[in-house]
Amino acid sequence: MASTTLYCGRSDIDDRLSVAGVRFVADDNQSDDVTEAQRVSAIDTAIKFAGAMIDSALWPWVETVPITQDTTTRNQYLLDVCVDLACERAAQRSGGTVPQVLADAADDARERLDLIREGELRVPGVDYPLDSHPQDLKRVGLPITVVHHRKHSHTVRRS
Repeated sequence: MASTTLYCGRSDIDDRLSVAGVRFVADDNQSDDVTEAQRVSAIDTAIKFAGAMIDSALWPWVETVPITQDTTTRNQYLLDVCVDLACERAAQRSGGTVPQVLADAADDARERLDLIREGELRVPGVDYPLDSHPQDLKRVGLPITVVHHRKHSHTVRRS
């Protein structure tokens, strides 16, 4: 079994955008002449961007990002988020208007990533290290924020 640190693949983007949609987002000069290298570059760049967004939400909660997965059994939740973000990113490449359906899906994905980052939503199927060490859960509390004032600074516990 091959492993990957990408949350989705080119074929997932092809499936969402269609072959014509992928050719359109990869056609920077609107010539209708898109090479395979242009297509691969456009999609791979968008996938890497989406992966970085996912990693930034997961890193406070998992031991290592990106999460290594089997290429044939990727986490469906992360795959969907990745595809939503990557499709929007690919559609933005040439400065064109992003179709509303892609923008809405990406907005939803960003909202879910914000909830994951804040610890209010967990990704199904992802192992969270503290789950296997219940004694450490007692030591995990609300993050501490340092508030700076002109004369002094003090520590405040977020609620």
